Amino acid sequence: MVSQSLSFDPIGWSGGSGSRDTDEVYHHRWCIPCFLLPTGSGPRDFLCAMDFSEVVEGLAGGRFHRPRLKIWAGRNDIDRTVLATRLRHEFMRQLQDDRERLRRAAERQAAPGLQRLEEAQAETGSMIEVASWGLSASLSLLFLVANPIFNLVLLLLAVFSGGSGLMKSLRYFKIAATIKEANKDLQNEQQELEHQLDLKNKEFRTAIDRLDIKVHPLLESLVGHVSEVDGKGFAGGESQDSPRDPPWVEDYLKMPRYRQALPSMYHPLVDAMLD
Repeated sequence: MVSQSLSFDPIGWSGGSGSRDTDEVYHHRWCIPCFLLPTGSGPRDFLCAMDFSEVVEGLAGGRFHRPRLKIWAGRNDIDRTVLATRLRHEFMRQLQDDRERLRRAAERQAAPGLQRLEEAQAETGSMIEVASWGLSASLSLLFLVANPIFNLVLLLLAVFSGGSGLMKSLRYFKIAATIKEANKDLQNEQQELEHQLDLKNKEFRTAIDRLDIKVHPLLESLVGHVSEVDGKGFAGGESQDSPRDPPWVEDYLKMPRYRQALPSMYHPLVDAMLD
């Protein structure tokens, strides 16, 4: 059970009792921008970069909503098989890093309450629900996100549409909302989640194929310049069908990780675009 102060839209909780079905619960969804930064002139040449600021800020405020991926690329013919593999890897890596800030801050604020919970746990020898101590929503979420398989659940919710991802995550939240989880149950749950997010799973592959990819004008321009260097043709013009106010991507093109992945012969192209 999760504290009643926790806004928890994905499974029908919003600070009180009651339940709703599938897409009816998604009146608010976190947006997770995902930029496919060009590293070459082909549809397989890109580096994933995500922005979890809305997710981390929401968790810090004790809110949890269903996430929604919004993908921006320099072309719309991205290789979906490569996208699925890199999407999963980057999601796990970056969310792990970003949520560490939340966890450290929450642990400092929650130290006294956490100590009481652990002492009571030792005395009774049984699992103690967070809600029974009336702790804050942010502390309740601390126990949800502290477990590594939270990444798998969040990605599953972001990728699968309708109620599919929703139903696959219910058991995890019931287990992880306790102070001391049953390790065997969590291990079994992790294996199940990993199976759901495997390319051999037709449902996962179908969900990846259905993801909407928007063409970012700046990234499209970069693909065009890279194609010229490679002596390949690139028609471009696909960004005309994308929203008129695309998100700011320049900071991601300055990331050291992107510079390392980008062949040195393309560095002057990026530098010229950022000047």
